[in-house]
Amino acid sequence: MNVQELVRRLLRHWPLLLLVPLVTVTSIYFFSRSQDKKYESDTVLYTGIASGYKIEGGNNGSGEGWQATTTAFDNLLSLINSRDTREEVALRLVAWQLQQEATHPAKAAAPLAGLLAKAEA
Repeated sequence: MNVQELVRRLLRHWPLLLLVPLVTVTSIYFFSRSQDKKYESDTVLYTGIASGYKIEGGNNGSGEGWQATTTAFDNLLSLINSRDTREEVALRLVAWQLQQEATHPAKAAAPLAGLLAKAEA
């Protein structure tokens, strides 16, 4: 098929090429116009930690120990790096900092950069 045949076919089927996307857009708008503009989703990540799965991969005798271990660690890292986990850790750190300020006002007056510098050292 050369360019001339391609152009000829496009010109022959232009009503269909125009009508299908327009009908799709119109139907999506029509059926979704009364829906809420937000959604909620839930996800369950299997890490194997809570279920008693051995990280060495010794649960099945098929010899897939390395692959199972790699998958378990990948799942664990995905859980640790997830946005929800980061948000929860950040909120707990802020709550801890506010609690420290309330109970020990003299220590809380120290600049935060100084505290971070001590923690990194």
